Amino acid sequence: MTLVSQLAALAAIVGTGVVYGTDVFCALVQRPALARVDDATLTAVMGNVHRFADRRMPAPGILGVIAAAAAAGLAAAADRTAASAAAAAAFLLLAGWVIVRS
Repeated sequence: MTLVSQLAALAAIVGTGVVYGTDVFCALVQRPALARVDDATLTAVMGNVHRFADRRMPAPGILGVIAAAAAAGLAAAADRTAASAAAAAAFLLLAGWVIVRS
């Protein structure tokens, strides 16, 4: 049971890391690069970026939230109090972020 909860925690970290990494890339690279282009180019590029991202990015985000909940439940079932509390806190923070962003 402990191994399964650890795998769920790993899936939560990877899923959330994909979303966070994408946000960091956009903030550090994409935004400054696109600040130097004309409005027509900016509109075309960002339209295409969002067209693809809107289809692909929900999957890792949903995986992160579900895996965090699973990790919390599985760690609690394995009587791992600290791991369960950490995973539950991660789940609550991720769920809160989803609510704020909606």
